[in-house]
Amino acid sequence: MSTINLREVYKSVLKKMVSSEKEWTNFLSFGSRIHKYPFDQTALVYAQNPNVTMLASKDIWSKFNRKIIPQSKAILVTKYQSGQQVIDYLFDVTQTT
Repeated sequence: MSTINLREVYKSVLKKMVSSEKEWTNFLSFGSRIHKYPFDQTALVYAQNPNVTMLASKDIWSKFNRKIIPQSKAILVTKYQSGQQVIDYLFDVTQTT
């Protein structure tokens, strides 16, 4: 998935979130579980997997001696690194051993 596709996912989830009070409440409840991520990343995660509980990159999981289960599908978000927008790959704790 490219940055352009993520932009479309982001626009789509924003429309969904504000489509009703229930959708907005669902998003806020979800966001409270992964509160350390900025709004745009939280929205992208919500669009891709609203059931995540604990997210981290592969590098962070390895610091906790957790390995990504082979064939796990990463959750893609964008972030800025050295002034450039790049894609970051996150995994839920359920995708680790």
